[in-house]
Amino acid sequence: STQSTWANGRWVYSTSDVNGAPGGLVAYDLDSKTGNLSVLNEVNSLGSNPCYLDIDVNGKFLMVANYNGDVKVTGPGSVAVFNINSDGSIGTSTAFVRHHGHGKDPGRQGSAHVHCVLKDPFSPTRVYVVDLGIDQIFQYGLTSDTGKLTQEAIYTAPPGTGPRHLAFHPTLHIVYCLNELVSSITTYTHNRTSGALSWLATISTLPTDFQGKNKASELQVSDDGQRLYVSNRGVPSSLMVVYAIDSVGRPGSPQWAPSGTTFTRFFHVFGEFALTAGEDSHNIAAYNMKPDGSFGNLVWNATGIPTPVHFIQV
Repeated sequence: STQSTWANGRWVYSTSDVNGAPGGLVAYDLDSKTGNLSVLNEVNSLGSNPCYLDIDVNGKFLMVANYNGDVKVTGPGSVAVFNINSDGSIGTSTAFVRHHGHGKDPGRQGSAHVHCVLKDPFSPTRVYVVDLGIDQIFQYGLTSDTGKLTQEAIYTAPPGTGPRHLAFHPTLHIVYCLNELVSSITTYTHNRTSGALSWLATISTLPTDFQGKNKASELQVSDDGQRLYVSNRGVPSSLMVVYAIDSVGRPGSPQWAPSGTTFTRFFHVFGEFALTAGEDSHNIAAYNMKPDGSFGNLVWNATGIPTPVHFIQV
């Protein structure tokens, strides 16, 4: 299963993914003094295995990527949009779009599998939806008053690539796409007026001498835009990689380091520290970060955490 969370300092939103049950979305009220969470409400995500959440630029709509279409874990995935009520609870659905088709890999791409929905931080009316199952990135217009979605463009990756997640560069007109099935990062130029994405470069997330199986899992651009971080879920080893970003926005000069976890589904760099989540090793490891942005020493390791797949800073 996969999960995602999103916080705005007052409310926290999470996916609920229980085997054999419909996907859910849960809204929580956050006590800023104690950090305690109180459930506001829970709604059906309109699919199964919801795996990614985002909120539009204006904070009015909650968007979810449903990896699968029903509780039997079959059928095409979808994207759905919900109102956010004035008290932070999740309201009615304003949009629902189901994708169709299949990809090259019969084991992972038998149908559409939506893995990411992400707002364009430079446009209040534009979102991108990444579909791992059909090797496509969809560009949608989001109506700012009603929360409706309108398809604007489709960008197709090479067959079997399995695009998973996107990340925007904070200053350059650049978007990065993590490709799960082939363990690579594709760099696109981003037209902030039209939203159009154009291929610029692709680079592997693995060293040339890597032997084994791997699924790329997460990416993050540093706040200053100088580095790109990526996690790999490898067997026998899960590796973190740090790229230096050049003046055009292309990642290069990779540095690899152990993640300290097994099947590292998620990580996040918080200033001078990085946390990695081991889905199979049931631990969260913390590293200090060197001045050049690379991973330093393991400074903390929390064990006995059941299947950690995501965390946020609130």
